[in-house]
Amino acid sequence: MQAGIKDPEKFKQAETILLEMGYLFQVQDDFLDFFGDSEASGKDSTDIQEGKCTWFVVMALQRATPKQRKILEVSTFGLMHFITLLYNSFFSLRRNVTDLRIRRKSIA
Repeated sequence: MQAGIKDPEKFKQAETILLEMGYLFQVQDDFLDFFGDSEASGKDSTDIQEGKCTWFVVMALQRATPKQRKILEVSTFGLMHFITLLYNSFFSLRRNVTDLRIRRKSIA
């Protein structure tokens, strides 16, 4: 029981809000990495060069034509590296959501 709350609907609402907050945090973090002042932010601003699956890359892939997507996949990451990044990002998020649901069920 977290903070005395037993209502499953309250946990669902919290989950929705927290996942949205996490998404917005990541967008802000990637934006600052890309456009921010490295000295002010303390970030090294190399996420894209390091092949990290940033919000900008995800948005580009969602909007790309098949030809553009292929160029982005191969030139930015190398195809296998790109697939590995997406796989790891997806399953990391899925694992976190599953863990949250398991904890919520065990508390209820």
